[in-house]
Amino acid sequence: MKKILNINGRTVEYELIRRKRKTVELKLDPEKGLVVIAPNVASIKAVEELISKKSKWIFDKIDYMEKKKEKRQVRKFETGEKFMFLGCEYALEVIETDLNAARLQLVEGRFLLEHPGCETSLLKEIFAGWYKKCAQKILIESVDKHSIYFDVAPKQIKAKEQKRIWGSCTHDNKLLFNWRLVMAPKWVIDYVVVHEMCHMVHKNHSKDFWGLVEKIYPRFKDAKDWLKENSLALDIVH
Repeated sequence: MKKILNINGRTVEYELIRRKRKTVELKLDPEKGLVVIAPNVASIKAVEELISKKSKWIFDKIDYMEKKKEKRQVRKFETGEKFMFLGCEYALEVIETDLNAARLQLVEGRFLLEHPGCETSLLKEIFAGWYKKCAQKILIESVDKHSIYFDVAPKQIKAKEQKRIWGSCTHDNKLLFNWRLVMAPKWVIDYVVVHEMCHMVHKNHSKDFWGLVEKIYPRFKDAKDWLKENSLALDIVH
C-alpha cells in the first residue's frame, strides 16, 4: 500500500507493509524507496509520527541514493572501467582476439577480458556468469565454515538472480543468495550466510533469531550497515 506524507514542505512516498510483529521498521530500498513494515495493529498516525521523527535520516538516505544514481554510468565493458570483487575494485583490461569465445579472468590485480568483438549484451552475460560461478564456490565455503553451529543442514545452496534481496531461506531450508553478494567483502558475505542459516532454526526475525545471529556473528550490525551504505555499488551495470 503506497502512501504520501508531507514533512516540513518535503513530500515522502512510502510503502506500508503490515505483519504480525511488535515494532515498526523503516527500510530504504534503492528501487522501492521508503518501506515501512508495521504491526497489524499499528495506526497510521503512529506510523507517520515515527516517519516524521526519523525524517532527517530518511531524507539523508534518499539524497544519498539519488546522488549515487546520478553518478551511475552505463557499462561499456571497456578498458579502464572498474568492477568490485570481494570488497575491492579492479580495473578492466580488454583485448580483442581471434578466440572463438570470450574469456574473463582476474589476474595480476586486474580483470582481463579477451573476446572476438562481442556485443556489450554478451559481455554483460560473461561477467555475470563469472561472478555467479565465483559466488557459488565462496558461498558454499562460507556455509561449510559455519555449519558447526547448526544441527540442521541446508537442502541446497545456490547463487542466483535476486535483485532486491541478498539471500533467502525457503521453508525446506534451501539457501538462495544474490550472486552480486560476491562483490562485497568476505566478512559481509559471512554475515548474510549466517543470517540465512539462522532461518533454518527460526523462520522469522524474532528476538531469538537475532540472538542466534549475534551469538554466531557478533559483527552483524557492522555488516548490515556496510550493505546499506554500499548496496548500489554491487552491480555490473552501473
